[in-house]
Parts: sequence; structure tokens; C-alpha cells
Amino acid sequence: MKQIKHILPMIGLITLTLLLTGFTNGSQLKPELLPPRPKPPKTAVTGGWISLTISGHDHPMSLWTTVQWQNEHGAWITVDGWRGSPNESATVEWFVGSELLGDDTEFRWNVYDGEDETWLATSDSFTMPEMAQMLTEVSVFLDN
Repeated sequence: MKQIKHILPMIGLITLTLLLTGFTNGSQLKPELLPPRPKPPKTAVTGGWISLTISGHDHPMSLWTTVQWQNEHGAWITVDGWRGSPNESATVEWFVGSELLGDDTEFRWNVYDGEDETWLATSDSFTMPEMAQMLTEVSVFLDN
């Protein structure tokens, strides 16, 4: 009788271990039954990002933004690829290639009332992120 008292807790422990590890009836969870998981990137991100957040406007997605850089003569030149409307969170974000990281050239954002419409605001100037995976954040407030 003493032996049975010692064996029953052992059987319970073994059964619990099998249940917790998924090995009941000799089966395991099949990979196709697992939820999808993101695949790791094949290469590391070598660039950074610039971001503009606009506040003070009721319909930010109707706005239009551009990014400009300042040349050695002080003229502001619009960057062709960095133009677009903010998202529903009133944010615009652009990827910055590794060749621009740490560049001390001055940049700025312009905000317009729709594409090819009235200028509303210009951000303070900023420089590109210093290193890969960094974000340079800029914000402007529009006074409706």
C-alpha cells in the first residue's frame, strides 16, 4: 500500500508533463496549425527615417507635404521623391538611405492645403538621422 501512495503522485506528474508539452497520444502541434509569424528581414536596415507630425488641422489627409534641402547658395530645393499626404494620424514618414545618414545639410518640411494648393506652414530646419534605424521627428502646428 505504501508503494501505491508513492507511485500515484509520480504518474500524475508524468501525465501533467505530457499534457503540458503536447505529447499526448504521440502527437505534436503541426507547424501549419501555428499562427503566422513575421519572417525576419533578409538584410539589416541600413537607413533611417524622417517624420513629420501635423497638429491643429481637422482633415490632415487632405493636406500635402514636401521636403526641401538647402544648397550651398541658400536656395531651398524640393526633393522629388519626398512628397505626399499625411496618414490618418496626421503623420508623414520617409525612408532615408544610408548615403544621407549623418549629413549636415539642412532640410525642412512644407505643408500645403492640398496638392499644388496654398502654402500653410514650413517646419524648422533639421538634419538627417545620424545612424541606421534612427528617426528624426519634426512637428508643425497649423492654426485653423
